[in-house]
Amino acid sequence: AYGTTIRLGGQVAPGSLHMPTGVSALDFDVTDRKSIVHVKASGIPPQMFREGIGVVVEGTMIRGGYFQGNRLMVSHNNEYRAPKDGQTVSARELIKTTRGIAGQAK
Repeated sequence: AYGTTIRLGGQVAPGSLHMPTGVSALDFDVTDRKSIVHVKASGIPPQMFREGIGVVVEGTMIRGGYFQGNRLMVSHNNEYRAPKDGQTVSARELIKTTRGIAGQAK
């Protein structure tokens, strides 16, 4: 999916959030408890953005091994939950968890 705009969903991994002072950039990891994807984004994150929150990042996978986020969205009610260890989730069910999230993003 290099070069294609996609949405990456999961939770902001604890201990991974780095927001340099005075710079409108942030680095963090998104996890589904099986995999971790490193994200680099610019701009000011939504007010509710924090470690452990469900997040959807729109952007592009970069060959350098990270996801370049262009749009960062969080859900007010945080309905997204990463699968529990050993739990499988179908793609169709995962898509259902992100429907309408753009309208709820802050």
